[in-house]
Amino acid sequence: MPKIVFWLWKKAWGAKVSEFEEQKALCKWLDAMRLAYASIPNENNMSFLNKKTASIQGSKLKQTGKKKGFPDLQVILPGLVIYVEMKRTIQKGKAKPKVSDDQKVWIDRLNELGHPAAICYGWIEAKEFIESFLKEVA
Repeated sequence: MPKIVFWLWKKAWGAKVSEFEEQKALCKWLDAMRLAYASIPNENNMSFLNKKTASIQGSKLKQTGKKKGFPDLQVILPGLVIYVEMKRTIQKGKAKPKVSDDQKVWIDRLNELGHPAAICYGWIEAKEFIESFLKEVA
């Protein structure tokens, strides 16, 4: 089953769609649109390491530019880079996905610098945000 169809199937049945699945669906759409994009993994994925090794690796990553709260995806268009912080779709009866203070600061800072940046709740909202700039660069 194609990934986006799987996402739609899960939504139709009311199943929880994770932020990971939302971002995967957006990446499938970006690939289909042949748009250039990148993701800089910014989570702490070192829990499988012992504490000492994880601490050393975390320190090295910070020294080489890792920043807390930096947006999940960067979409590169002619003369423009768009930044997207992905969150899962808001679900009825569920708490809104949490946005950290660091994420808010990055979104505000990027927008102040003239780089479009947004927190998007679900891949469709992110797609619509990106599409609004495709018209400008076309």
